[in-house]
Amino acid sequence: MNITKSTAIGIEYYECTGPILKFDNLIDQQHQIFLVTDLNIGLLWEINASLGFGLTKNTDHSIFKLIVGRKIIMLNQKISFIKVLTQFSLR
Repeated sequence: MNITKSTAIGIEYYECTGPILKFDNLIDQQHQIFLVTDLNIGLLWEINASLGFGLTKNTDHSIFKLIVGRKIIMLNQKISFIKVLTQFSLR
């Protein structure tokens, strides 16, 4: 959801349920939910920061995720991003 022209907030959900043909037991699966904010800084920079919470015993309890993106503009090509991900687990 856009808050301003350069700021948005949202929710992300990640899971790891095991192999496709035989899912792990629920206690062994990993389920996480993140509260996310995206911030566009000028025309070239983007910051994505989020705080996540584990929903199962096998998942980290609290996680802080930070992604910094830089647009690369090349002649006659589409705009692309270079993103660096940093993730911290708080136990």
